[in-house]
Amino acid sequence: MATEEPGTGETGTSSTAEPLFKLTKRFQASIALINTLDNTKLHAVLTRIIQKLHLRDEDAFTGEEQTQLTGVLGLDERQLDTVLDVSAYIFEQAAYIQATTVQLKIHLERAGLSKEKNIAFLRVWESARPTLIENLKNRTIVPRTLKDVSWQLHLQLSQSSLARVKTPSAIFQLEVAHESGTEKVRMELDHDDLFAFYDRLNIIQKQLDDLS
Repeated sequence: MATEEPGTGETGTSSTAEPLFKLTKRFQASIALINTLDNTKLHAVLTRIIQKLHLRDEDAFTGEEQTQLTGVLGLDERQLDTVLDVSAYIFEQAAYIQATTVQLKIHLERAGLSKEKNIAFLRVWESARPTLIENLKNRTIVPRTLKDVSWQLHLQLSQSSLARVKTPSAIFQLEVAHESGTEKVRMELDHDDLFAFYDRLNIIQKQLDDLS
């Protein structure tokens, strides 16, 4: 029996000519990973992601739950992080343009998502779309501002005495101001992480440009 697609009678009200997702290598690799997942398990993961998406200070899954998910989904930690991040990104972008189910379906097809996984995303989106959009509209802006950024490059030698390969990374220190003072946040990004971060900043810049 063929799987019925949700929202097939719905028509989009805005153009789908412009791609909703930036098809970076990381994004496409994540789509390929998602295409390998069990449909039922994927649906459960997507449901949790979209339920928590409007919460700024709460991850969709706890550290313990993420450890369990690596075994359930057959992914390593890095692969799981990528899948969770990209799935949240898909819903964020859809919410930003208040995409209809049909519009999201078209963009996911263009991104290379398989028919079965597309249906999983669409069912979750169709069910949670009104609540998510309303929650995002009502979300309180966190009173924190970025005051300063500093960084340094770091090279770590491989533990293998034969290879002696240098692994470069960038260490960032962010000075954040809030009502009670300032705090410093440190994070380390390797080349792939930095490239993905750069892509997200470009997306944010484009969204700001569209609003201005």
